[in-house]
Amino acid sequence: TLQLVDLAGTEHRVDSAEHDAQRRKEGAQINASLASLKECIRLRAAGDKFVPFRKCKLTHLLKAAFSEGSATVVIATVSPAAKDTEQSLNTLRHACIMDGQGQGNDSATSSHVTGGHTTRQDLGEIDVTGMARERIRKKKAGIADDGPGWAPPPPKPEAAVPPKVLQRRLERAREAAERRALRELQPERLDQLLEAREGVGSN
Repeated sequence: TLQLVDLAGTEHRVDSAEHDAQRRKEGAQINASLASLKECIRLRAAGDKFVPFRKCKLTHLLKAAFSEGSATVVIATVSPAAKDTEQSLNTLRHACIMDGQGQGNDSATSSHVTGGHTTRQDLGEIDVTGMARERIRKKKAGIADDGPGWAPPPPKPEAAVPPKVLQRRLERAREAAERRALRELQPERLDQLLEAREGVGSN
C-alpha cells in the first residue's frame, strides 16, 4: 500500500502579527499534530516497540507507516529566496528531526535525491528543544536573540500606523533574520544558496 501525505506546517513567522485568532488556533493544532508525528518517527527509528500513534488523528491515520515492514520517505520543499529564509530553515529543522526513519542504527545518515542521483550525507544533530529553551530564557532576561532563523517580533500594529510603514518594518525584520541565518551557513552552502538565487532571479 502506498500512502502519499501532503503535510501543511506552520512555523514561527515574523509576520504572525497579521494572523487572526482563528488562524493562530489552527496553526497551534497543526504544530501539535506534527509534534506527535515527529515523536512517532523518532521512536520508530530508534527501534522502540511502542509507538504512540493514537495521540492524534494524523498519526492514527498513518499508523501503518510505523510498522516494522514499512518504509517512509520525507520530502522537504524549501525556497532559495531571501524572503523565505526563516521558513526554509524551520522546514529543514523539522526534516532533520525526522531523518533516519526505518534506518535503525544508521539513522545519522540521510539519503536524498539530487538531479536524478541518490546521494548520502551525514547530518549534524540539531537540538531544537534546547534552542527553544534558550530562546525563552533570553526573552525572559531581556536579551536579544541572534540565533539562526529567529527574528524579533515586529511592533504591534497600531491604528495610526500606515500600511506602508508597517510593511517596511516587516521587511526590515525579515532582512535581519536573513543576515543572521547567512552568518550560520558554511561557505560551501552559502555559495550554493547564492547560485540558486541567481538562477531564480532572487537577491
